[in-house]
Amino acid sequence: MMTLVGNGSGQRPVLGWAVNVTYLDRRPTIDIATIARLRKSVEVDETALDIVLVVDRIDVGLWMPLPVGSTLVGIVSQQPFPPDIQNPLDIPCVHVSELPDEAIADGMLVLVDPLRNLVLVEPTADELVRIQITRKTRYAIGDGHIPVHTRGGVNIPIYAEIVTESDIAVSLSQGADGLVILMESAVDTWDACLATGSQVWVSAELSTALERTGTTGWVTSPSTVEAGRPAFQAAVSDVIREKGIVVPPLRIVDVRCDASFVLPEDAADHLLCDLETLPIDILSTPPCWVVLTTAQDATAAVIGGAAGLVVPAAAIAETKDILRHAAAHE
Repeated sequence: MMTLVGNGSGQRPVLGWAVNVTYLDRRPTIDIATIARLRKSVEVDETALDIVLVVDRIDVGLWMPLPVGSTLVGIVSQQPFPPDIQNPLDIPCVHVSELPDEAIADGMLVLVDPLRNLVLVEPTADELVRIQITRKTRYAIGDGHIPVHTRGGVNIPIYAEIVTESDIAVSLSQGADGLVILMESAVDTWDACLATGSQVWVSAELSTALERTGTTGWVTSPSTVEAGRPAFQAAVSDVIREKGIVVPPLRIVDVRCDASFVLPEDAADHLLCDLETLPIDILSTPPCWVVLTTAQDATAAVIGGAAGLVVPAAAIAETKDILRHAAAHE
């Protein structure tokens, strides 16, 4: 383990895979192939690759676009934090003024701890246990927190639908892979969901979603994306220039009430559907998350091609048990 001492900014330690930002014709860039290799080597699903950017300036790191399925969780910068730079997502950062050349190579596991003003490169088992403790119940050690895989090795994330604030603790204690807020009446649980450090997805239209910084992504209706991704990106750029905020990077289009909707090319990262509207031609659509009201339908949804499941908070453990049993007897 290599320990680098610096000056931290942020409220929590984070763990991620290092990706260096370099410059090509004075434009910051990252090696997309590196991220693809990382995803394959660590066998994560496409929403689970946590990235720590190693960069000269924090503002470059905050605005660096990452490939779909990659989440910026931390930044190691070589220059001090400018006082006028906003960090609305509160991405943990540590400034290391004398960062040795190639000290942090692409693909190394990095722990960014702004509370202790440290960057730990390839941390020890003791340090990994420490960060599990600080992240509370979501990362508690136990069978419920082991990801679910099919017999073919495909990871099926199980997300909890949050209706009331009490659902948060219930779902995390059972090993939920993330929290999803779909009901408008449940939006008041948003802050409490974010406080857990979990992945959080919230249902909102464009104007509202852009105000909800800190979320992993948002769930929107077909009407928001019918003009395609270029129009969406133009609208987002206008908001960024006006408000100076970072947009939640991953979007899901809810087609439960409009199964015949024709999705513009590359307009969404995922679809949200129910078991009845799960697309037959699964290869022609973005990955589908299926909303279930009971754990008993989990096997049917996965067989039908679901890339993830959204289930009631109290059904997380039962859903995982059913899928593990099914995988063991395929």
